[in-house]
Amino acid sequence: TWKAAKGLFHFLSEGILKAVPLFIFGAIGFVIFWTIRGNLYADPGFLVLSLEVVPEKSFSPEKLQELERLYLKRNLFKISPREVAKTLGQDPQIQNTFVIRKFPATLRIEVKERRPFAQIQFSPQGAYYWIAEDGVILGKDLLRQKSIYLIEVFDTKVTQPKIGRPTSLPGFSEAVALAKIFMAHP
Repeated sequence: TWKAAKGLFHFLSEGILKAVPLFIFGAIGFVIFWTIRGNLYADPGFLVLSLEVVPEKSFSPEKLQELERLYLKRNLFKISPREVAKTLGQDPQIQNTFVIRKFPATLRIEVKERRPFAQIQFSPQGAYYWIAEDGVILGKDLLRQKSIYLIEVFDTKVTQPKIGRPTSLPGFSEAVALAKIFMAHP
């Protein structure tokens, strides 16, 4: 037993002696990384000075002011493009958002907006809802707009859909495809 314990102690001490340089090297690397990271976060050269929105008219002036209030004068490294895109994607008018850090001082927001494809009416005397091609309800209107398609769906249980939510109407995607073909045909 003594011989086995002595062998185990010898094995562990040699392992520790071999691992100590790796731990020291790792600790030095960690300190260097943390120092560089701290300096980048504190560097005033990386403060967001401008927001670049593509296309330019994607947001209302109020929404632009809100974005500027949230992101201007913040360090570019502290802003998560994913979180910005996720927050902006909650707006039903926005289909897709792509956010890029543009060094040294710009946050670029590329937006793909949802456009009203048709008006949809769920009951004969009900309101008209604006619907996008992907089935998301964009808004509500009391008047019929004659320059856009009208879809009447009176046989469904839905009478007041939620704005910003997709609808699951059977045949809607086929109707969109048919309308596109119809419009493209000479």
